[in-house]
Amino acid sequence: QLLKVNPDFDKQWRESVFPGGCSHAGELETSMLLHLSPNSVRQNKIKSEISKTNKRNSKFIWGDLFAKGPMGLIEWTSQYTDSGVMGEAEKATAEKGRIVFEEATQNLAEFIKEYYHLKIEERKTHQTKEPTFPLSFTTD
Repeated sequence: QLLKVNPDFDKQWRESVFPGGCSHAGELETSMLLHLSPNSVRQNKIKSEISKTNKRNSKFIWGDLFAKGPMGLIEWTSQYTDSGVMGEAEKATAEKGRIVFEEATQNLAEFIKEYYHLKIEERKTHQTKEPTFPLSFTTD
């Protein structure tokens, strides 16, 4: 969600299809790892695969790291991807990973500052009558 603060941010780096190009082990996650730990990436194993869920072209059931359809379908991973990849990993670069990492860390730092200065309002009781049944917690 830190990458959704600026609604136009993905236009600065994203090349993969939407929806589906940025899902598990896709363009974004692979780019981040190429930036943060390039020696951990077996570049000869990078491959792209759009999940079968997105290939259905349903207006209800689809997914991406940045959004999802209004309905969900619980399936085993092996039912919608042959490789485990869900996205266009072959479009990943370390430079994209750097751009994404900097955006996320900047937004997180800004949020922490905002949260630090946030005034927590006093909790109030809005009930005017006592409950008519026993509660498992106190109301005072």
